[in-house]
Amino acid sequence: MPYDIEKTSLAIALAGSLLAGSVAYAYEPVDALPNLSGYPTRLLVDGLPVEGAAPLYAEDQVLFPLRAIAEGGDYTVLWEEASRRITLDGEKNDYQIDTASGTLFQDGKELFQDDALRIQGGSTYVSPELFDHVAGIDAAWDAATNTAVVTTETPDDNVYVYDLGEGALQNPSRPDTSYRMQGVIGVPEGENCPVVIFLHGSHPVEKAVENRYDLGFFYLVNQLADAVYLALSMNVAINYSFEDGEPSGCDRTVQVVEQQSELLRRAIAGEQGIFPCDLTGKGDLSRVILVGHSRAGTDILTVADKTEILGIQGLISVAPSMVSPLEGTPVDVPTGIIIPQYDGDVTSLDGGKLFDEVESAEGRASDAELIYLKKGDHSGFSTALVRPDPFSSQEERQQVMERQAQQTFLSAYVVDFVEQVLEDGHTPFAGETVLPEEYSGCDVVLRVDEKSQVLFQAGEESRPEVTAENLTADWVVASSTLEFPQSSGSVMLREIEAVG
Repeated sequence: MPYDIEKTSLAIALAGSLLAGSVAYAYEPVDALPNLSGYPTRLLVDGLPVEGAAPLYAEDQVLFPLRAIAEGGDYTVLWEEASRRITLDGEKNDYQIDTASGTLFQDGKELFQDDALRIQGGSTYVSPELFDHVAGIDAAWDAATNTAVVTTETPDDNVYVYDLGEGALQNPSRPDTSYRMQGVIGVPEGENCPVVIFLHGSHPVEKAVENRYDLGFFYLVNQLADAVYLALSMNVAINYSFEDGEPSGCDRTVQVVEQQSELLRRAIAGEQGIFPCDLTGKGDLSRVILVGHSRAGTDILTVADKTEILGIQGLISVAPSMVSPLEGTPVDVPTGIIIPQYDGDVTSLDGGKLFDEVESAEGRASDAELIYLKKGDHSGFSTALVRPDPFSSQEERQQVMERQAQQTFLSAYVVDFVEQVLEDGHTPFAGETVLPEEYSGCDVVLRVDEKSQVLFQAGEESRPEVTAENLTADWVVASSTLEFPQSSGSVMLREIEAVG
């Protein structure tokens, strides 16, 4: 499907991660919330996807699948053919819907008139507003992620979408900025579990409270909770929004993380009524791994440096974007960085620069490793980014791996990283004598912080033949562009043991 970039003001364009790769490129401005009606929709109920049901675009509006949402809220859905009426049979409340008129009733009283109700393909679709009148269900449409976000009073799993109320972010020269403290949390069965926190990047935002990119990592939150970690994905969209003035760096993100972490600390200590679940004794905030995608892939270094609540043990930076130099010396904790080959958002592949800055920091003692993910792209790591990378071509998109494979790759690495770092303080590939060329079924090129030196750089056409006594020479891909996937390389010389 062709991708159309809609023009608007340059100020809005700079707000999103679509330009976050490198300001040196003369990119066209893009609309804050592009039209996604040509892309698949999805339905999340209590943070988890519902298979076989999806919202429907119809006549310039979005309609929600009635049965899937009602059943997610523990209603039994009954169809009466003669009257063409639907009954929502709940434990405490019953509702009737006249499909001919679109009228919602309770005990004979008319509650809502849904003129958009339609039956298509044997399924009934209704306006999101209808659920404003159904007890125990909250449903909203997120136009930025093409997602119907539904929360109920009775989640089926250990994943909860939360709203902790209104918070206030301090500004240096104006009144506080109000925002909603939102996210998704996965609760493990154990106690004193390590904590993993995910931060999303800068993507098109209209309203931070409505554009829920934090839900793009629900699959990781769910898997980590099952693996006995307390996992959260926080909504930090306010840091990338011009609501209440232009943000300053990642200062808002730091405050969001600190404020939510303080509430998390209180909930773990036993205070009730903060989160929609009991977190008493569930987490250990002295053992925390931060994971950041896109802009947050570099913001996590600042968060780790400035947090006063969290004991950061490791960092994972996924397709990072560096829009400004790092603040101070990178925190000295094990760090993993992932660069997707066909990153059509951060086309400058900033992860390489970030790795260089991290591993060359003065006095650094912790491991750092860089994973070049072949056939990966920028958006495939997050389920909330439904469009292909904005500055990639159709030809390039055909080379990109399936999103599910890319998400499986990230899941495997996050779990391995967390386990290894918390076990012995090392990254997964540190100490390996032979670095693998495949991981989690994906082709990769790995670089681990070691005593190596780049001695030669050239294109493939002038690839050198280098030999030396007591040295081994390896040709590796050092950089990549969308036009030339292996446009330059390096010869890495490493000292080896003398033979005899």
